[in-house]
Amino acid sequence: MNLNDKNLINYELINSSYLEERKTNIYELIHKKTNAKIVLFENDDDNKVFNIAFRTPVNNEKGTPHILEHSVLCGSNKYDVKDPFIELVKSSMNTFLNAMTFPDKTCYPVASVNNKDFDNLCDVYLDAVFFPNIYKYKQILMQEGWHYEIDNNDNLNINGIVLNEMRGVYSDPYAVLETLILKSVYNNTNYSYESGGNPKDIIKLTYDEFLDFHKKYYSPSNSIIYYYGKIDFNDKLASLNDLYLSKFDKISPVDFSNYYDVDLISKNKFEFEDYYNVDNKENTNCYLTINYLMNDKKNNLDFIVLKILNYIFFNQEGAIIKDYFIKNGLTENIESNIEFSFVNGYISIVFQNIDINNKEKIIKSFNDLINNIIKNGISEQKLLAGINSIYYEFIETDSIYPKGLSLILNSLDSYLYNDKIDEFIKYQQTFDILYKENLKNTDNIFIQILKKYFVDNKYKTISILKPKYNLIKDNDDLIKNEMIKIKNNLDKNEILSIKNEYNELLKYQNKADDYSLLPYLDKNDIDKYKNLINYDVFDYNNSKNVYSILNINELIYYSLNYEINELEEYEKYLICIIINLLSKIDTVNYEYSELNNLIDIYTNNFNINRNIYNNKIFFSINIKTLYKNIDKSFELLYELLYKTKFDDKARIKNLLIVLKNNSNIDIPSIGHLVALNRALSNIVLSEDIKDKSTYIGVSFNQFINDLILNIDNLLDSLISDIKLLLNKIIYNSTISFNYGIDSKYVTPFQDFVKKKIDFIYNNNNNSINNTTEYKLDKYFDFNKYKRNTNSEAIIINSDVNYIARAGKFNKDSYSGVLFILKNLLNYEYLWNNIRVNGGAYGVSSTFDKLGYGGFVSYRDPNIKNTDDTYLNIPKYLKSLDIDNKKINNLIISSISSFDNPIATYLSFKRNIEAYYTNIDNDYINKLRNDILESDLIDIKNQQNVINQIIESNQKCGLISIKNIDKISNEFDRIIKINEYK
Repeated sequence: MNLNDKNLINYELINSSYLEERKTNIYELIHKKTNAKIVLFENDDDNKVFNIAFRTPVNNEKGTPHILEHSVLCGSNKYDVKDPFIELVKSSMNTFLNAMTFPDKTCYPVASVNNKDFDNLCDVYLDAVFFPNIYKYKQILMQEGWHYEIDNNDNLNINGIVLNEMRGVYSDPYAVLETLILKSVYNNTNYSYESGGNPKDIIKLTYDEFLDFHKKYYSPSNSIIYYYGKIDFNDKLASLNDLYLSKFDKISPVDFSNYYDVDLISKNKFEFEDYYNVDNKENTNCYLTINYLMNDKKNNLDFIVLKILNYIFFNQEGAIIKDYFIKNGLTENIESNIEFSFVNGYISIVFQNIDINNKEKIIKSFNDLINNIIKNGISEQKLLAGINSIYYEFIETDSIYPKGLSLILNSLDSYLYNDKIDEFIKYQQTFDILYKENLKNTDNIFIQILKKYFVDNKYKTISILKPKYNLIKDNDDLIKNEMIKIKNNLDKNEILSIKNEYNELLKYQNKADDYSLLPYLDKNDIDKYKNLINYDVFDYNNSKNVYSILNINELIYYSLNYEINELEEYEKYLICIIINLLSKIDTVNYEYSELNNLIDIYTNNFNINRNIYNNKIFFSINIKTLYKNIDKSFELLYELLYKTKFDDKARIKNLLIVLKNNSNIDIPSIGHLVALNRALSNIVLSEDIKDKSTYIGVSFNQFINDLILNIDNLLDSLISDIKLLLNKIIYNSTISFNYGIDSKYVTPFQDFVKKKIDFIYNNNNNSINNTTEYKLDKYFDFNKYKRNTNSEAIIINSDVNYIARAGKFNKDSYSGVLFILKNLLNYEYLWNNIRVNGGAYGVSSTFDKLGYGGFVSYRDPNIKNTDDTYLNIPKYLKSLDIDNKKINNLIISSISSFDNPIATYLSFKRNIEAYYTNIDNDYINKLRNDILESDLIDIKNQQNVINQIIESNQKCGLISIKNIDKISNEFDRIIKINEYK
């Protein structure tokens, strides 16, 4: 890339390099007038990415950067509409569109494969961050941050989108713990503050403080601007200067040395504590963390070595340190984190559900273990397993983000602090060093870095999170009392002012906007036909093996699948337990730690799950590996399935306790998924199976908690039942292989498939199971676990709610028009009524081709108002009157759900799902054609689908514990996580 003459006037190229691992040229530029940093990642990726990042340190917990991240996307000078962000979601072909707040930076990334769409998105975002409407409308802060409301009973209340989001965050013990860790590791620095905002402090943020933050930090001089992909960079640089950067003058950017002083950290108090909410006075479970600050300059080698040590110490099955503490009964589970995205990183080890009386013993045992490891070394096999596992993470570029965005975010881990841009995006040179390292040497590089950060490091803290009964209610009472106190001190004029401000907010939220100001694509730019499904079927010995030709060189994806004819009620629960035990306990030939070492050495991914396609159930083992390792990977697969021993009762008991704890903790944090699944579980077979066979299913949660209450008496019988079901699956099911492979390996891999199918069937007479009946299926009352009412509230330890309504409709009504309806509801009707006006953090709708759908809110302060909004959808559709331009925009965004590129592995999974659900390209293009030809009448006619869903009358809410006294008239049945009434 060469700068043209015009750009040479405005920009200076300060460095260029080539990143071999990503086949990407990197150009680093400075904008001469403002000193804005510009980074260009040039490659052949059609999925183009833009990001602008601002350095945004904080010195309080009012959540200013977080609220500002929401607010700048609420209109700007050029695009003077209330919510251009949502309009773009509804009307563009974007492959990514969001914004992100971090403790020291705020990012605004967009991505698209369409050139015109990409330009549109970049322009809207640049105008938003530099010229936002926050200076015109105080109501933006009120809506996105917080505001007062006076209800019909003359009570003073507070509401706001970020306020409710953070209420949900602070209800999650892990989120509270993460905040506590930052406070301890970075004490006396700006990193010790919660950048997202603490609910009790958010309500202290003033309008002037809000605007001052934007004036101070949202300058080109304080930004780093990225473009990634197959782009005409000269064109982008010219418009960037002419439209935006040229309008600003140079200022001094944030100097992180002013916000981070390690000498202050060295004076830390050693121990920090906080509390999390419990609803059981007898719960004494604490979280203990040991934290280490990385004070030396961050570098790639230390980063990768620490990731490998973290894996083999804490994350791998058979992890050295994790196993020691669990086997000795000092903790129920250990998790760990390595954070490199700040100016200085940290390591944190979390001991879950400990007895606080064991605190000193845990700390001493941990230190002793580290010292013993340094003295005696780490086994060569364990290190090789860790190196391979982490190496695959780097070479497998698929993630939830577009590749370009992952590259950008990782580069910021160094570049934000004026270090080398490629420090954390390169990796091959480091792994070359590690693979050549003498791993048998007891003073190898792993031991040296372990000693550096865990022994010689003086920056170490302890964090303790303790349970506190009814903490959420106590905090809510404090807020209520504070509101009463504030209200009592208000005079009539002040009360009138609050009412007037709130009315002005409502007027602002409901005013009509001219969305023609926004740039749009046209549906005529969309291809009429797409070839998205590409697979073949290899038939052998009654086995239908689905395969996809992929450009993945030596890599191969494959799965061994067992089609289960049907599952009895008890078996649905056992499936989840089997999935969570296999590979974590010993087999005939290997201890589980050795087995997992081999899995890491010979595969990249080795997971077990159950899939449901058109109500058919498959038990599957999924593997990513190199072609040269297929025989060894299958050997391990077969060992795991056919030779697992279930005789280590202590290990099995602990794994079940961890499973129970994860279920109890995770359900409230993803309540929207849980609520929708639960609402459908007694009318849709696949959702019923999910409810009982996944650890976040409400039915399974009740089962596992009951099981653990009497586990010592039930364990022998449970193990017998597990073995019976596993044998039923692997000896009595139809098997198949699904695989994604490079074209050069298709024929030899088909020979492999034939050989392994014959091997499995020929050995199926080796079953030694003599048990024919389950022992515990009569012990549990499964009727009390399953949903047996149309209206159910599940009480959770949270400060917010998740409200779902769902049901069935005639599956013959399913068409592409429902994709338009989904966008219309998600980003207009439901968005405006439940998020914008109601203060919930999110809301969504869904429709399935099997004939069911629903609506669910996320981190919602309301209950009845949200459900009433769902019930009024038919009324909304009946009166719907939108013009052809708006319909065009809805068509564009609906088509993007089909046409946007997806990761290679996900395309492989999509092909498999297409086969089992009888989807082909003709079917997909019929849906696309439905979308392209839709008009207002088609959309309004979907009232029939909505009416059928509502008439099914399936309502489920995950309800905040503080609202338990308010819902008796809203739900027929009220239960609690891990407690039935």
